[in-house]
Amino acid sequence: MWFFLFGNKGYYDHLGYIVTKCPECRASGVFSVEQERKKFTVYFVPTLQYSKKQFIVCTNCHQRFEVADELRPEIARRLMSQKELSSVMPQKKLASILHCPSCQGELTEKMAYCPQCGRKLK
Repeated sequence: MWFFLFGNKGYYDHLGYIVTKCPECRASGVFSVEQERKKFTVYFVPTLQYSKKQFIVCTNCHQRFEVADELRPEIARRLMSQKELSSVMPQKKLASILHCPSCQGELTEKMAYCPQCGRKLK
């Protein structure tokens, strides 16, 4: 008798930052650029990627927006690393952006666990 164990798994990657205006809260500020990849798994081993989406997340209102395929090249062109962002933005504003030490996902001060990788923070 054969038993196949299959399912899917999501992977989240932090790609960088862009500075733009939020369509939800209308504030100009820093957006985190993230990528979500979904893969089929067989016996818990990722085999085939079936979905790849990019999102930008407003650090002010925490609203998440999916990036359309035709806008990805523009986002990639404007993408900044944490170091580049530090040289552009005032340090006071950047101090409010916290990151997970293992996956670099964005955090708030009240979080006990990282929502992306599950690491205990406190």
